[in-house]
Parts: sequence; C-alpha cells; structure tokens
Amino acid sequence: EGPEKDGSFGPYRQSERKEIYLKKAKSLVEAGYAYPCFCTEEELERKREEAEKEGKPPQYDGTWRDADPDIVKKKLEANE
Repeated sequence: EGPEKDGSFGPYRQSERKEIYLKKAKSLVEAGYAYPCFCTEEELERKREEAEKEGKPPQYDGTWRDADPDIVKKKLEANE
C-alpha cells in the first residue's frame, strides 16, 4: 500500500493531504491546543533575520498566542 498501490490509508502524498491537515488544524484551534498566526511573510522573515544576527535558531515567538479573541475572530471572519 502506498502512492503506487491504493489502500485504505491514502491519500499518500503530502500535497494530496491538504484537506486532512486543514481539518486537523481547525480542530486543534477549536480545542485550544493551537492558535492562528496573522504575521505577514515579511514580519516572519524579519524575525528570522534578527534571530540569525543574534546567533539563535529562528523560531516563532508566539506573537499571536495571547491575542484578544475578538481581534482573532474578526481576522478569521475577514479571511486575513
């Protein structure tokens, strides 16, 4: 069983599993185990560059972890 031979655990390619991942991510957010991030690519790149300058490995700093729930809700509703 795998990409070349169908079975009950497919789809097998990561690119074909997007809907599965989105559904799981949504359930984690709804359960409070994860949160959405609204940082732009530019903001994330700046944070990576700053970490590298400081000799630290780049990692997400949790910018949106404690965001106001009303703001998060509005951003999600606006598809931001």
